[in-house]
Amino acid sequence: MRPGKRLQILRYSLGIKGTEFADLLGVDYNRLHNVENLNVRMNEEDLQAIYAALPEVASFVFFGEPLEASKLNKAKNILRTLPSRVEAGLVDKNFKSDWLVE
Repeated sequence: MRPGKRLQILRYSLGIKGTEFADLLGVDYNRLHNVENLNVRMNEEDLQAIYAALPEVASFVFFGEPLEASKLNKAKNILRTLPSRVEAGLVDKNFKSDWLVE
């Protein structure tokens, strides 16, 4: 799975709009939309923006490594809601259960 698709699934699973996510990442909404929909590949600026804004999920987005619930719970942003959203089944249908580990 390409990083843009994982980014989109993450956003859907967090329950936030594309414009809000673009603001959180500090990127242009149209650019985010194109990355998520696989119209363009992520470039170095996209990678830097994701890492700067959400370092807890960078390895998941870039390489498909599992998300660590303990790190997400300590996040000082919307990411801290993800473990409870997973537990409550409030995530995107494409979010795989083994993507979140303790």
